Formats: sequence, C-alpha cells, structure tokens
Amino acid sequence: MTTNNLAEMTNNTMEEIIMRNALYMTNDEDWTQLTNTKHKGKTLPQVIFNDPDYFFWAYENKVFKGHLSIQADKVYQKARNIKVPQTGEYKSVVRYLIHKPTRKFATIELIPESSLDYRGPDLILNVIDLSVPRQISRYDKLGSKNIISGTKAIVFENAECKMTKKRCESFFDDDNNFVI
Repeated sequence: MTTNNLAEMTNNTMEEIIMRNALYMTNDEDWTQLTNTKHKGKTLPQVIFNDPDYFFWAYENKVFKGHLSIQADKVYQKARNIKVPQTGEYKSVVRYLIHKPTRKFATIELIPESSLDYRGPDLILNVIDLSVPRQISRYDKLGSKNIISGTKAIVFENAECKMTKKRCESFFDDDNNFVI
C-alpha cells in the first residue's frame, strides 16, 4: 500500500466517522455516562481529560458499545486534533518532548513554526494530539497526566484548572476547538 493510498484510506475513514457522528449526535445532545468501567458515572469528555491512556486503550479495544461507541468516535477524532491557540505574531506548533533516558513522553510546548529546522527525537505537530503518549508507550500514566497538564496550560492558560463535567463537555461540544 502506498503512502497516498494509506492517506486516502485514513481520510475516508475519518470522514465516515465524522458523518456518522453528524447523523447520530448533535452538539446539543447529552453525553452518556459510563456504567460498567472504572470511570463509572463519568462521560467520555471527562474520561479523556482525566485518564487519556484509559480512553485510548478502551477505544482501541472496542470497549464502548452502542450509542457510547458513536460518542467515543467523536471524542477520539477531536482529542487527536485539538486546535493550537494562535497568539502573537508567529504561527505556533506543538513540540512533543520525549524524555531521552526512558524514551517516554515528557511534555508539550508551543514553538514558532519558523523553528522547524530543529533536529531531535521530539515530535512536532500543528495540533494537540492527546494520544501521543500512548503512541510512544502503550502504558504511560505519567505521560497521560503530563499531556493533560500541558494541554490545560496551552488551551485554558492554566495547567491546574479544574476540569469539571461542564467544562469537559463544553470543550468537546465546541467544534471551534478542533481542526477537523
């Protein structure tokens, strides 16, 4: 399979997921609370901000069923494509720093796009992707905690802000927060 075919397949799959979500869930619809997991009583937006490693594991293993799977598709796509706030005179991108001794995810930071001549083990993307720690290491609770702190610092301008149910759900309901 060529890179172009893979890209086309990925784009088609993403488009299909987005269309399915558009048919079955509007932004005005309530989020379903989990019932049979360690995050019982929480909605998927709360889970992704509390334990992204668990969310991506559960998504990969098709733990979410029925209507919850449709909501999981929506959260999955959005959690991997969070828009980078642009302030100042230069365009910012996200550098995902890797801890060299452990080769695990360390943190994220905004850097000017003009500094992309940087060479090193770190990953640079134009979106915040909450799945990066899991892509680097299949089980990384510290990396998950760090990406959430970094995301809150960048998006909410406060790494310690409390992610209430309302704040989590409102964030995922607002399509302006994502590059889709």
